[in-house]
Amino acid sequence: MTNSNAQTFCRDICDLMDFYEKVTPERKSGVQKLLSEVLSYAHPDISIDASIEMRQKGNNSRVFPGYFISDTIKHANKKGGINKTFRGKVQITDEHIIPKKVVINHLFFLKKKNRLSDEAILFCAKLLSYTCLVTAEENRQLSKYKLVTTMPDGWSFPVDIDYDKSPDLKALDFFARYKKAGIKYCENVKDERLKVVGADENKKKNGGYTGFYK
Repeated sequence: MTNSNAQTFCRDICDLMDFYEKVTPERKSGVQKLLSEVLSYAHPDISIDASIEMRQKGNNSRVFPGYFISDTIKHANKKGGINKTFRGKVQITDEHIIPKKVVINHLFFLKKKNRLSDEAILFCAKLLSYTCLVTAEENRQLSKYKLVTTMPDGWSFPVDIDYDKSPDLKALDFFARYKKAGIKYCENVKDERLKVVGADENKKKNGGYTGFYK
C-alpha cells in the first residue's frame, strides 16, 4: 500500500483501539471483532482496495504472500484432491498461523508500553496474512490442546523485534501451535494449485477454493 494509505490505515487501527478502551464491557467483543477484521484486510505489500476486492471474490487470505498447507492436504492433493465437505460438514479450514486474538493482544501490549507505532501495526497486519489450510481433524487437534485462539504456554513475541523488517518467522517460532498439536505443515505453497472436490458452483464463480486452486 502507499505511504498515505498506510498512515490512514494505522490511524484507523489506533482509533479503534482507543474506542475499544472506552466502550462498556458488553460492547468490547464487537469492537474487537471489527478491529480484527480491519487488520485482516490489510497487507503492507498491496493496497487495501485491492485486498478488499480480492476478498469479495472469495479468495480470503490466499491472496496474500504467506500461504501454507498441512502435509495431510498436500498428500491428498497428490491422490486426486480433498473433499471440501463430508456429510454436510466442512473438511478444510483456512486459519491464521498466529491467531488474531494473540496479534491484537500484542498491539494493546505495545500501546500500554507506549511502543505502538505505524511500523508495529503494519508488522502485525502482515502477520495476519500468514495462513495455513488444515483439515477438520487437524483443527480438532488444535482445539484439543486449546490452541485455536492462543499460542502454547511459554510462547511470546521477542522483545527485540525490528518492526521495520518483514516478520522473522524463525525468531517468532511461528508454527509453535502446530508443533504442539502434532500437525505437520508444508513450506509456503502459494503458487501450488490444489484440487478441492465438492466446492459449490458459487465458490467456483467467485474465485473460492476451485477458483483459486485447480
